[in-house]
This record gives sequence, structure tokens and C-alpha cells, in this order.
Amino acid sequence: MKTLNLKDFKNILFIVIMFFGTTATNAFVGSDNYSSLVIVKVQGLNTDSYNKIAAGINKESSMSLEYSCLESDVIVIKYKHTFNEKGDVQHAIKNKLKKWVGATKVEFIHIDMVLGGVFKC
Repeated sequence: MKTLNLKDFKNILFIVIMFFGTTATNAFVGSDNYSSLVIVKVQGLNTDSYNKIAAGINKESSMSLEYSCLESDVIVIKYKHTFNEKGDVQHAIKNKLKKWVGATKVEFIHIDMVLGGVFKC
């Protein structure tokens, strides 16, 4: 049986550290910053509910209201987050809308997620 010399030990230690270092980094999936454009149809959207939603979004440092159309009940929200699944974004937005205006009939038309938060038109 061969014994390890110092050079072999350092090489093995380096490989182990590199493996566990990258594995540990990948384990923190929620540490990445994402941005989402979320197009939502809120049934019964009117001036009062829009104002409440806008006020709620303005209080959130991670959200901005990008567009709204009261006639079609549609709003577009830009949302910065650490979620890596669209379902998590949908759940978070739905909870906020329910909190702000009691909206229960919410239809998600589209959710676009970008790592790093840069959208291209």
C-alpha cells in the first residue's frame, strides 16, 4: 500500500475543497437575484383597487408598477426577488394582491424571469 506524500495530499485536498466549494454555492439557489415582469389580470380592477395596489407596490422596494389598463383589468409588475420558479413568483404576487385589495380572482397572463434583472425590449 502506497502512502501519500505531501504533494499528493495537497492535490487531493484541493480537489475536495473545489468540489465542496462549488456544491455549497449551488445549494444556495435562493441567493441569485432575479427580476420578473408579471402580467396579471385582476377581475374587477377599478380606480379604487388600482390606487390600493399602486400604494402597496410603492411601499415595496422590490416591486414597481410598469403598466396598467383599467378597461381590461390588467397590470404589469416588475418584481425583483430570489425565487427561481415562476410558481413562487405567482404565489408571492397573488398573496400581495389579496392583502392589498382582497383580490381572489387573479389570472396570470405571463411571467418572465431573468437572472440578474436586465430585460431587453
